[in-house]
Amino acid sequence: MISRESIDECLELNKDIDYEMVVFHAFNEDPEKIDLSVAAPFFKSRCIAYRNNELCDSTDISKEFDYDKINSDNFAVEMRQLKSYIKLKFINKFKRDADDWREIEKLHNLRNRMHRELAKNKPKCPYFDRMEDKERRILMRRFDLNKYKNYMEMAYVMKTDVEKYVAAMVNYIKSNKKACSLDVLKFKPKVREFVKQKQIDDADSIDEEESNLVLIVDEESCQDNLS
Repeated sequence: MISRESIDECLELNKDIDYEMVVFHAFNEDPEKIDLSVAAPFFKSRCIAYRNNELCDSTDISKEFDYDKINSDNFAVEMRQLKSYIKLKFINKFKRDADDWREIEKLHNLRNRMHRELAKNKPKCPYFDRMEDKERRILMRRFDLNKYKNYMEMAYVMKTDVEKYVAAMVNYIKSNKKACSLDVLKFKPKVREFVKQKQIDDADSIDEEESNLVLIVDEESCQDNLS
């Protein structure tokens, strides 16, 4: 670990030097003693960071991040990539400029787009959604309650993740005291845990006898969560 003053001095000394790729390897019996302070002044384009042979970050901060590729299907994986990008791109920035505000705007747009996607993909519900009586009767005959409930639960968890992660990254960009910890912006998406648990529950219930289902859903809460 080196001081912020030393990092700034090193930044000044190599400000006119370009690095095509920087690969950082750090080893210590105590992982908490490993940080990015030694490598931070050299992160300019392709950056790869390992801690005790474990890959922590791999990104190219010289290119614009493709926010449009993030969707509800790849959310957990792509948010990890975005985390690395934001962390390393702004690790040495303390005075906000136009680039900072553009990145913040992109994060806010991502949050809003994810909310719209989750609401758009919500399965139709004959009990809550507005529709013609004929369409409602047809839908009620083939309505999958479990599918509907699973989606509503997943969407709520993912929406919560999006809110939390975007807020954390925006605050990081705005911060005047950025830490060099490898665990900055370390996320553990709850939506991934939710999906895994659902897979376990589904596997356990395959041989169980089907029981009568009673729909108990708070309509107002469901609609608010996806609006």
